[in-house]
Amino acid sequence: MNRILFVAALLAYFCVLIPLKAESLLIGGSGADLGVFKQLAREFSKQYPSFKIKVLPSMGSSGGIKALQHNKIDLALTSRQLRPNENTPDITVRHYASTPLVFVVAANSSQTSISRDQVNKIYSDESRQWSDGSALRVILRPLNDSDTKVLMQVMSDCEACLRQIYQRKGVPVAVTDQESADMVARVPGAIGTSTLALVLGENKPLKALQLDGVMPSAETLKNTSYPMHKDLYLVFKPGNKKLQKFIEYIYSEPAQLILKNTGHLTVR
Repeated sequence: MNRILFVAALLAYFCVLIPLKAESLLIGGSGADLGVFKQLAREFSKQYPSFKIKVLPSMGSSGGIKALQHNKIDLALTSRQLRPNENTPDITVRHYASTPLVFVVAANSSQTSISRDQVNKIYSDESRQWSDGSALRVILRPLNDSDTKVLMQVMSDCEACLRQIYQRKGVPVAVTDQESADMVARVPGAIGTSTLALVLGENKPLKALQLDGVMPSAETLKNTSYPMHKDLYLVFKPGNKKLQKFIEYIYSEPAQLILKNTGHLTVR
């Protein structure tokens, strides 16, 4: 059902985008960095008031790539590499940053950290309570989502339990990054995955947990003490002068500072 709703929403985006295309530079795709790109767009527009940039609601990496292929948006943001059938000769892919993949709880939660052992127990259904006795509720992402794939790679000893949890009835699965973040913030005792870029960039009422005592940050990602991350990509078709101006801005010092302050390990 979630997949059907996602496809329907994607088609709705395409219909809405048609009249906007003529007047705006349109950005869409993975929700991992949309909040930060709204900040970048605002700052860019202060320097270039004649440029109109619209950052669309999350449509996922796949949705963003499809929208770009159909010329419905100018720039797709993805949190995964392109698949062979997506990487056509007319598309350019640029890795611009990485950000920690984090376990998140509501901002008012007393939890501040989690261990690999706790993660294994949570996803294997051995633990349904927090240490204070309150109910613990897992918010999943789709099995083929990049969040889940990173978890399976890093928490390889728990890959089997991660697959099994999807067979349990009643465990909510959030399709988009924003939906997942909102569910974690709203559902009492919830835990889920997100990116540090989203937590810091959208100012949602969420708290990123330490993992095995290590705080997620660009610095701990750089020194490899924090183990989980997502790579972030710009995907576009060359030749758009307005877009090229905005991409140049992304690599400027002011924009790089915004990225670093919102949990990005930038690539230049």
